[in-house]
Amino acid sequence: MKLAHLFLVFLAVVGAASAFQTSSGLSMSLNGRKNPTQKFQPIEFDSSKFGSAAVVAAMPLLLNVQEAAAKGGEYGVWEKKLPALVHPVVMGGLFLSTFYAGYTGLNWRSVRTIAEDIKEMKASAPTLSTGPISFPIAGQLSTAKATLAGGEENAALASDLAILESAAVREMDARIAELTQKRKDLLAGDFRDKHSNMGAAILAMGVGVAVEGPVNTFMRTGKLFPGPHLYAGAGMTAIWALAAALTPAMQRGNDTARSAHIALNTINLGLFVWQVQSGFGILEKVWEKVAW
Repeated sequence: MKLAHLFLVFLAVVGAASAFQTSSGLSMSLNGRKNPTQKFQPIEFDSSKFGSAAVVAAMPLLLNVQEAAAKGGEYGVWEKKLPALVHPVVMGGLFLSTFYAGYTGLNWRSVRTIAEDIKEMKASAPTLSTGPISFPIAGQLSTAKATLAGGEENAALASDLAILESAAVREMDARIAELTQKRKDLLAGDFRDKHSNMGAAILAMGVGVAVEGPVNTFMRTGKLFPGPHLYAGAGMTAIWALAAALTPAMQRGNDTARSAHIALNTINLGLFVWQVQSGFGILEKVWEKVAW
């Protein structure tokens, strides 16, 4: 027997007992007898009134217990509108969070790629007689100029000065300075931790609510509705797990794992867009047909 039914039986028993007590008391008073079981009560409480009120309060439930929910009331409040709205509301938040996760992920990727670009540019720079050019070139340039200005004749140093003053090296120096500053700004944004935290939240809440949605549908209707929305949701849940499983390899610097991670999440974003537009029709039906 369900908990709601037990509660209704309890109310009925209380009402019957109260009615019996009232009739007994009336009978004794008519016979002129005092109730031998009457005890002092510091707070006066009329149980007969409580019993009658309980029965009256229970009547709507007794009459409409099968109409209280879509599936028959066996799951109680879990068949109502508020639990049914948990899935679309949370998924809507996760949809927006996915864009933020992509933004933080791309910025963290830029931190790594900028460092690689700077390294490649330095490796492609011409070599001085004393060794590789040190960027920024201001220090080496001022030293070479000061030495030559002192009257010292040094063909190698003059050649180095010509290289440092060339348009190609100056342009490279400016570009490296620009990228270095951009990388510093990105590092200050702490995008690695933000991306990691958001990804973990999406994985945890996404998988949880992806399971909650079908369970709630079954509780309300007694069945599931196979179709694009359900299949795409199952695919998204699997992709979330696969993308997260690549994290250890990415942390070890595996570029293939990083590329696969980005590709999987791009596919998932496309599925998410589909889920939003297909879910609106389902949300409309829930809003119209499910009671509060």
